[in-house]
Amino acid sequence: MDRRVLTGLLAAVGFVTTAAAAPDHTPPQRTFVGCLTQTATGTFRLENARLATMTSRTSGGSNAAKSSTPVNATAAADRPRTAGATTAKGSMPLRVASASSAVAPTPLTYLLEIAAAKAKPEVGHLVSLTGSLKTQRLFRVEVLRSIAASCDAPLAR
Repeated sequence: MDRRVLTGLLAAVGFVTTAAAAPDHTPPQRTFVGCLTQTATGTFRLENARLATMTSRTSGGSNAAKSSTPVNATAAADRPRTAGATTAKGSMPLRVASASSAVAPTPLTYLLEIAAAKAKPEVGHLVSLTGSLKTQRLFRVEVLRSIAASCDAPLAR
């Protein structure tokens, strides 16, 4: 009886260890910026696509009262102020880099896997798309965000 319990316990531990060590095959998330277009056949494309790298949000300080501020502190005008955040709280500025600058210095075009209802209102707009590459030229879109109403809008480099 004890031998069967021990064998079952060892088998269960081995199964849990194997399951926990299974590799994650989820493709990495990427964000591209480009012009959203629709072909004559109804498929959507991202043209002039550039890889958007996330830059870290920096804050030079704030003027908000801290928990250590005394109740009878002097007015804020009597002391120097620190610079505020460079972006809105919780946002990340996008910096555009070439989609694959080592291979192709020119922007790329991707076919998009996206719901028509989500993409149609943004056709002709400069957009930011977050998702994953299914193949070299097929991009599965999870998040679509409009950046400008025109594809001619300038981007920071």
